[in-house]
Amino acid sequence: MGEYWVKPATWGWNWTADVVSAAHVLGKNIVSAESLTGWPHLSKWQNDPYSLKSSADKAFAMGVNRMVLHTIAHQPWPDNFRPGITMAFWGTHFGRTQTWWDQSKSWFDYLTRCQYLLQQGEFVSDILCLNKGLPDLPDGFRADVCSEAQLIRMVKAKKGKIVLPHVKSYSILVVSDTVLLPDVARKIKILADAGVTILARNFVRSPSLTNYPACDDEVKAISDKLQQKGKITEMSLEQVLIKRGLSPDFTASSKDILWVHRKVDQSEVYFVSNQSDTARIVNCSFRVSGKQPELWDAATGKITLAGAYKMQAGTTTVPLKLDPSGSVFVIFRKPITETEGASAENWENYFQVQELTGSWTVHFDTKWGGPETVLFSGLTDWSQSDNMGIKYYSGTATYKKQFELDEVPSSLLIDLGRVKNLAEVIVNGVSLGVLWKPPFRTDIIKAVKPGKNELIVKVTNLWANRLIGDEQEPADVKWDSQIAGLSSVKNAGAGYKLMELPQWFTQGQPRPSSGRFTFTTFNYFKKDSPLQESGLIGPVKLVSVVKK
Repeated sequence: MGEYWVKPATWGWNWTADVVSAAHVLGKNIVSAESLTGWPHLSKWQNDPYSLKSSADKAFAMGVNRMVLHTIAHQPWPDNFRPGITMAFWGTHFGRTQTWWDQSKSWFDYLTRCQYLLQQGEFVSDILCLNKGLPDLPDGFRADVCSEAQLIRMVKAKKGKIVLPHVKSYSILVVSDTVLLPDVARKIKILADAGVTILARNFVRSPSLTNYPACDDEVKAISDKLQQKGKITEMSLEQVLIKRGLSPDFTASSKDILWVHRKVDQSEVYFVSNQSDTARIVNCSFRVSGKQPELWDAATGKITLAGAYKMQAGTTTVPLKLDPSGSVFVIFRKPITETEGASAENWENYFQVQELTGSWTVHFDTKWGGPETVLFSGLTDWSQSDNMGIKYYSGTATYKKQFELDEVPSSLLIDLGRVKNLAEVIVNGVSLGVLWKPPFRTDIIKAVKPGKNELIVKVTNLWANRLIGDEQEPADVKWDSQIAGLSSVKNAGAGYKLMELPQWFTQGQPRPSSGRFTFTTFNYFKKDSPLQESGLIGPVKLVSVVKK
């Protein structure tokens, strides 16, 4: 089990890589990680599933395949005391008191599908390194690290490859040390004699005093013999890979594309992640040939055959359109004879059918300070409203609008435009799911009808605005006068901790500061803290698929 924190934090990522590597060498299929932990000055009730996606996808691409969320604090109090208990000043905050928790199933479905696929088969890597950690690798290659004891006890050679007891194999052994125990040097010689490609420098001596100086002489003699026979080489790793005839397992035409490859029986399973917050069209090449590429969308569960691809020199190149922080599984299962797909693209294009302009009826929850029902003349950011109940609102608001269709087209989707932060779409009483990441677009064809249609969009934002709004009111709890934080972290002063539960709270009395709606054990915000963009901002459009 490793650990990683929400980007841009770097904590945990380095040793997670080592843990992932150890699991592969030991044949452990499940690699867990404390996942999506947040520094207090970066998280503080400001994370939604989309803001966490690229960090989770990076972990998947590194080899993590089971997430242990950090953190879900115990919440024993009634729902009117939200957001409730925090783990001191640490985030990220998960659990039933989050504004978006009831809308989070679609995000968890995504994580579940990813984890299920990434727990199948075995991790594919070409290089095994002895002792020194993962080296800087050429693009498109993956490596694992083993210890000297593992090399001696577990590693064997078969058909010029390094083989582990659980069938895992590597094409190249990288030995960075020049000081080796005789047992290790002997094992390297056995592997070299069996045809394993070994990248190493001359061994100069043993680190031990046992049988000194004969131990040094033996290590050096083994090295000299291997060098004379050309069975170890000091060429660069790039040169060795070329000599070995190994092409990159994966390449992409753009930067910030991460990947991982697993082999499941006779199928090749690649996970591809766009780490950029902008959509991109990327040509990706996979070291697979003779099989149909399939595109598996873990967000929707949809599987489509890639109609555009090209096979050449043992690789298959597939053009992909990746959403902001988007991802896709590219899976090769079924043999085909066609070396080039007939389609020009592997994605759908859309044209606008109708823009839903004009007014919306919006219902807020008065329990959290919102007005019961408001008529919006157009779509706008709640935090810019002159109505204090809307400006500082946190929770779910329900937008309602009617639209008309002269006839139902062959395809019809709704595109909500900009949404902060999640949205459930309901058309004519049919729920079409929760949208949690851009593009906020979903198919509505099964729910629409000719004539009038009723559209409901339930939009959920984050806690920050309501907590900031409450700071406009008199305090009715005692906060520590000292700012909490970590001196080792830049800008880690996070806020103030609750000194004690107030008497009015413990005795069930009316709250003295009646204009406050939230209650929590840590205060990250001041009255002048910046508000977060919130609500359905749009534009909202009905779109249809361009026929090819």
